[in-house]
Amino acid sequence: MIGPILVNPLTQLVINNNRMLAKILLVLHHQRHWQMKW
Repeated sequence: MIGPILVNPLTQLVINNNRMLAKILLVLHHQRHWQMKW
């Protein structure tokens, strides 16, 4: 009973963190491309 209750918020936090990391990585990736072009 305790397992799923603890796991769900943790998995949601991990998913949210992964989304934030993905956005940050995309921004950094685009910035690198712009620097390379200039």
